Amino acid sequence: MSRLIKEFGFIAILGLIFTVVLTWPFLLNLNHYYRDAGDFPLNGWILWYNQFALRTGRIFHYTGYFNSTQFFPWPFSLAYSDHLFIPSLLFFSPIYWLTRNLILSVNIFSLLTFILSFISSYWCINYLTKHRLASLIGAFIFAFNPSTFVQFPGDWVILNHDTVGWAFAGHLMTLCKFFLPPLFLFAYLFLKNPNLKNALLFYLFFTLNALSAGYYEVFSIVLLPVFSILFIIATFLREKFIFVRTE
Repeated sequence: MSRLIKEFGFIAILGLIFTVVLTWPFLLNLNHYYRDAGDFPLNGWILWYNQFALRTGRIFHYTGYFNSTQFFPWPFSLAYSDHLFIPSLLFFSPIYWLTRNLILSVNIFSLLTFILSFISSYWCINYLTKHRLASLIGAFIFAFNPSTFVQFPGDWVILNHDTVGWAFAGHLMTLCKFFLPPLFLFAYLFLKNPNLKNALLFYLFFTLNALSAGYYEVFSIVLLPVFSILFIIATFLREKFIFVRTE
């Protein structure tokens, strides 16, 4: 157990170092950066609204919860965009309740998404490969690839011919991909060994992923059947298909 804790701590610290270095100088601007472009302020408001709904009990009344001030006066307007439900409750809300600072909380959460993606992908890859270096490389690619940074709320701009920087969209919901690796891992484990434990863990991470980002909910719904069919075909070819038993 102590070895696992040390390894988890090492991976978390390594993820933090990678995040700080690759997003520099974002760390220096956590308390005042809030780019008013793209979906970044919208996502920040949704994160705030979810903690407000939880704190006031509004979250337990669906008509009141979805009738938010977003896109007012249209009814059930929260359903028009990604609700960031699980990230808001598990990660953003505790940060905001401690800091009482929306800008600081949103920016800390933005950095935290990279670290969580790095940790979850490392754990899943290492579970399958049992190779730490391969797992580190795979986790780095998953967490810090260009398609992820395109959505990071960077704000470097082209000031002149000598200064080139970012103008990114700030879609925080697409940064919430940390439940995808365990979702597909437990899908694989359930297909390989269909028991109650694997079924519950698969359902858990499917739900967490679906309530984190609508994009990844659709992504998983589309890809899981393809993933399952390919697994079943490969199993049939090996003549080890355990769902069909013959006497």
